[in-house]
Amino acid sequence: MRCQAPHPVPQEGPMQGEHVLGALPVQWHKSLFNITPWTIVVTDARIIVARLTPEIQKQAVDAQVQEQGGGFLKRMAVAATSGFTMHKRYLTMDPEAVLTETPENWWVDAHGVSQVTVTEGRWISDQHRHRKQNDHQLLIVTQQGKFSYTFAPLSMNAADAANLLAQVFGTTVKLR
Repeated sequence: MRCQAPHPVPQEGPMQGEHVLGALPVQWHKSLFNITPWTIVVTDARIIVARLTPEIQKQAVDAQVQEQGGGFLKRMAVAATSGFTMHKRYLTMDPEAVLTETPENWWVDAHGVSQVTVTEGRWISDQHRHRKQNDHQLLIVTQQGKFSYTFAPLSMNAADAANLLAQVFGTTVKLR
């Protein structure tokens, strides 16, 4: 299921004492060849859906290269592997800083969600009997609409993602 990008949810003000519980790297498929990386930051009060812009990715790579030292080859290696760890940057960020990082970022709490479904990716085998798992699906149904994302089994398995989201949304989260 495809959906349009959400509009930011108005916020009454900072949530006091809010803590980040985890981060799930996801992709939003605008069209077949237009895929945008996002991170779902799970706090003890809500989820924040944060867009990973090319500028944010470049800044993170630059910071890591500067920290570790190195030249052109180091930059290439860091850039090639950064997609697997980029979501971890949100684990130590203040939730309000995550929310205001880009204008597209939005949040929703348990009261604004009627359904969260995590669907495990199917296992397939090739002609050489090598098994591979397709991406998992995540569907969030809010008062603003339905939002569908995918995430790779290598980044987080479906059960762990469902358990992380259940810390905020409770029994609204279903694993299929």
